[in-house]
Amino acid sequence: NPQLEDFCRQYNASTLTELHPSFCNKDKISLIIQKQRLLTNPNGQDVDGLIFLLNIDPFIRSYVQDRYHDADGTMIFCAYKEQLQLLARLESFEVDMSYKRLRSNNMNEVLFATFLKDQNKIITLLRVFTTFDTADGYYLLFKRAFSLLEKITEKPILFHSIHNSGFHGVILDMDTKQYSGLGRYLSEIDPQHRDYVWQLQHFVVFCRVHFQRTILKAIGTRNKDSSPESLYSQMLGLLDCNTEKEFDETIECFLKYEDDSVVNWANQKKSAVIKAGLIKACSGIPSVFYDQLRHHTNAVEQSHQKSYASGKYLTLVEAVKNSAKLDRSDIDQYNGYLDFNLHHSYRTSTVEANYVRRMSLNSSNTYKLLRSTSSSRRGLRQTASTNLLNLEQRRQELEIQKLQTELDKQKAEIEKQREETREKALQNEERELDLLERRRRLQEFDLSSY
Repeated sequence: NPQLEDFCRQYNASTLTELHPSFCNKDKISLIIQKQRLLTNPNGQDVDGLIFLLNIDPFIRSYVQDRYHDADGTMIFCAYKEQLQLLARLESFEVDMSYKRLRSNNMNEVLFATFLKDQNKIITLLRVFTTFDTADGYYLLFKRAFSLLEKITEKPILFHSIHNSGFHGVILDMDTKQYSGLGRYLSEIDPQHRDYVWQLQHFVVFCRVHFQRTILKAIGTRNKDSSPESLYSQMLGLLDCNTEKEFDETIECFLKYEDDSVVNWANQKKSAVIKAGLIKACSGIPSVFYDQLRHHTNAVEQSHQKSYASGKYLTLVEAVKNSAKLDRSDIDQYNGYLDFNLHHSYRTSTVEANYVRRMSLNSSNTYKLLRSTSSSRRGLRQTASTNLLNLEQRRQELEIQKLQTELDKQKAEIEKQREETREKALQNEERELDLLERRRRLQEFDLSSY
């Protein structure tokens, strides 16, 4: 605590016990702290405490947009209006739940977030503190969240799969409760009331990082092997399937030849919803939109990590207060970019790029200074202008080199994927031939027994 350190430093001490022996009794200090907390938050620091805070703190009141608290459970929707207006303008977003943010065992935090390419920035869009962790709970959460969006923006919230306009897709992890609740909500607002499976096939993309985690959970982290013939690589290869038939055939191989843990894993992945969310060939999302969507929930994961910087397992009041500060900073940085073209950080962080940027800035400042001098300094101004041109050319060369390197990597990756696909096809054929040979031998054995 900085204030405590300053207090001790005033008396040439580093700890309270050095100031006076009575401070050795920590219970007395805890009692004083608890008393102050009760005075500050007379209604506690959970839901009742937050309701009390809303009545006295206009900053928090502008942040908490909606709340539901009854016998069934609690939902508290937190965001500034600018965040919700931004969310309504996006084509996609990410959703994930954090189980570590709050101290309460039955309350968690659900985050909506996205990555802004033009700003190279992750921004949180909406936080929902909720006691619900069921499909019905997520149905209510999405229904209330989109109703809140309509209320704030005063515009209807549309989904391209249903209305041919609006959100193109959402990126989720493979939480059955989460995507089932979303599918139920989409089916409800669909004028044709197509079932939740159809809704999810045409709107959801699943996080590939979570997909890899399910593989390691099934086979164990010790068995992670990146060699092409390894089980891990073959399971991960599902993401490279170019057709639904290829996906289904690969799944069938796992069901026939692998142990129970992998069989259970494969049974879950052959679901129509799961495979649609994993590979383009099975998805109902238009190809042009699918290619633009992110295939991981890194934005929302990073938003969780930013929140954890202020602490984990907090009381509800503490979590809301800290979140209000974080989100205010996010939206201020976003507005700073729109109004003044100010980036929250350098767009690229390589040593060369930062060096060129710094030299360009120094030369630019020098150039402005030289322009204000007398005409006798004209030669120096020309030199500065030449330096600026050279630096700009150097920057462009670096960008071209970077693009060429990325293209080379992509070409190598495509060639590698082609080789892996060919190898997998050969392996599948070998397995099928082996299976046919076994069947033939069994038939011959049956005939000979007669």
